[in-house]
Amino acid sequence: MHPLFLQSSLLGNNPFAVLTAIVAPAILTNASSVLALGTSNRLGRVVDRPRVVYSDLAATAPGSQEHTDWTAQLAALRARAQMLLRALRLFYAALGFSPLQRWSLSVARLRRFTEKDCSSKALPGWLS
Repeated sequence: MHPLFLQSSLLGNNPFAVLTAIVAPAILTNASSVLALGTSNRLGRVVDRPRVVYSDLAATAPGSQEHTDWTAQLAALRARAQMLLRALRLFYAALGFSPLQRWSLSVARLRRFTEKDCSSKALPGWLS
């Protein structure tokens, strides 16, 4: 039996099963991309804000209450930027590993189907 025949017989008569298998990864990838885009926009705002704070900090006298407030705000902005960078790294890692995960699942399925119903001689060496 051909592996494609095996896959189609496992899906049954439901035409939406194939559509779901095709569309679900695309939706997941799109959602991750939107999250990464929103996070990078926030990071841009966090980078712009210290420029304003530094100009206001330069206009105040050292040791004044205003100077202390601006300095505290800079520390908070630095921490926020570091958290956003960490989140972006994780989003990009998730986006990068998503195709790899789909590929490995496909290979695992193909191996399982061929071990049960087909001869392993029909597969390339790296799959058998």
